[in-house]
Amino acid sequence: MSQLKEWAFCSKCMKKVSYELIKKPREQEFRGKVYQFEFSIGSCSECGELVSPLGIIDLNNEELVEQYIEAENIISVDDISNIMSIYNIGKRPLSVALGFGELTITNYFNGRIPLPEYSNIMWEALTSPKFMRDCVEKNKDKIAKVAYNNVITEIDKLEDDFKNISDKLLMIISYIFNQMDEITPLTMQKILYYTQGVNFALNAEPMFKDDCKAWVHGPVYGSVYHLFKDFKYDPIDDCRFAMLKNRYKGLSDAEKSVLDLVISTFGMYNGKTLERVTHNETPWIEARNRFDPDATSEIVISKAKIQDYFTRLNEKYDFSSETGIRNYIDFALSKNK
Repeated sequence: MSQLKEWAFCSKCMKKVSYELIKKPREQEFRGKVYQFEFSIGSCSECGELVSPLGIIDLNNEELVEQYIEAENIISVDDISNIMSIYNIGKRPLSVALGFGELTITNYFNGRIPLPEYSNIMWEALTSPKFMRDCVEKNKDKIAKVAYNNVITEIDKLEDDFKNISDKLLMIISYIFNQMDEITPLTMQKILYYTQGVNFALNAEPMFKDDCKAWVHGPVYGSVYHLFKDFKYDPIDDCRFAMLKNRYKGLSDAEKSVLDLVISTFGMYNGKTLERVTHNETPWIEARNRFDPDATSEIVISKAKIQDYFTRLNEKYDFSSETGIRNYIDFALSKNK
């Protein structure tokens, strides 16, 4: 941010004064569209008169650009870099593949702000391998063969990675990434399971269609396991998952409310602790009753069993509140002592 002088001249006090920065709303046209922005201005610490410290114009220009970027959801350079990493493609080939001029992406890295229509195209490329494939095929003749082959190879891999996970479950994973600073694969599995269970308890229906299985370490969604398995016990961190960045916006407020409940309660514990909780729960226990403790199993934990169990828990603990869920977790963990 721009550096401001520590003092400003106050026309009312007729002297140099210290000041506080305050925000003032202002309507301003930018790139052909009128926006409501908030700009910083100085307020004299002695009389309250508005003052303009040296450097305020540069600061206001920076604020305008920042608020414009937020208002129009303009893609960042970091996310453009993610596109390049995900699809193994350079700046010029990416520009051409998306139907831009050859130097467009380079210009963004040099500080130019994308227009909303260009930004929207890049967001679509980041979040949809199918869209990227369509762009590459449309502009195939303008792209070097090596670059084309690299992109198609990466698209094939990505589509294979995500093909067995429902759109709703990807939205939920996107929301979890957005709300939690970091999360391991094991914790992710348990958050997904409890999201399904709490939604059954509160809304009497599944939030997503995917089935979980009774694995050794608790309920597991197999397709999600395979997506994140390389991270083992480490937090999930991979540029590919920038693809999920905005998917959660397709969730309803009611679905987000359930997720917030789960994240603020079950999400306070690590994966191993949540594993202990699931090992005391009827759906997993009954699905595992024919197997040795360390035996592999592909037995599905039926949604009917999950619904019945969490409905009964809700009647006892009231899962509509954080307090009720925390009381249940405390009870479940006390059974391991």
